[in-house]
Amino acid sequence: MARKSWTVGLSEVPFEPVPISSLSQPATRHGRELERRITKRFPDANLCQVAVELTTMAREAADRAQHISRPNIPLRVAQWLLVGCGLTLVT
Repeated sequence: MARKSWTVGLSEVPFEPVPISSLSQPATRHGRELERRITKRFPDANLCQVAVELTTMAREAADRAQHISRPNIPLRVAQWLLVGCGLTLVT
């Protein structure tokens, strides 16, 4: 990925965007490991359900982030139509 930067005050701060897949994979992998360890150590407790829920939430958040990152074509078309109508009214 290309390096990007954003401006803070008078200086630019370089950063590299993090791919969404790199965020969800560790959460899912560590979540499964956490589930296994909790189940082994506390077999009668409901803590395993908490670990399962956290893993599920991490996976769903990654899926939602990937969905949000895609362009919304109908919204962009409506935006350009509104800009065009606004320019037509001004001129």
